[in-house]
Amino acid sequence: MEKSKASTVILIIAVFIVAAGALLNGHYHFLGGSTPAKTTKELYYCPMHPNFTSDKPRECPICGMSLVKRETAGPTGDKPSQGTIMTQTGVYINPAKQQLIGVKKQKVEVRKLSGKILTVGKVAYDPDLYVAQDEYLQSVKTNKNVAENDSNYAAEQPESFTKTARRKLLLL
Repeated sequence: MEKSKASTVILIIAVFIVAAGALLNGHYHFLGGSTPAKTTKELYYCPMHPNFTSDKPRECPICGMSLVKRETAGPTGDKPSQGTIMTQTGVYINPAKQQLIGVKKQKVEVRKLSGKILTVGKVAYDPDLYVAQDEYLQSVKTNKNVAENDSNYAAEQPESFTKTARRKLLLL
């Protein structure tokens, strides 16, 4: 039993050393940063599906768009260098194109956004709202008629109907 535990520990240590050596030599990259990969071929990619690449220009099998030649970029991302392709997360736009399309860079900050939105719309018909509105208008009309007739007996009842109809209308 003691011998198998020792061999298991030695095996785990050996795997750890091999994995650490591979990471230190740059064979694997887990963090998603910019790691230049040397290549001599031109690569083409789909603008809609950047993960799809090809060594020759053709159409994307997923969406049918024409593949675009991937531009090469240097280690700093500022100047393209021959034969180096940046594999990084995000978008790279060379400085000349940034100038052409008017890209502006600014520090990220939290701020309040405001603005107006002008639009055209259509009000949907709501039968419950129509009925509540009609009930309220009828109760107001009844209150007016009762006030004109000056009947003290019926004055309390229409007023409570008006309050109830108004509350129902406000809820809707």
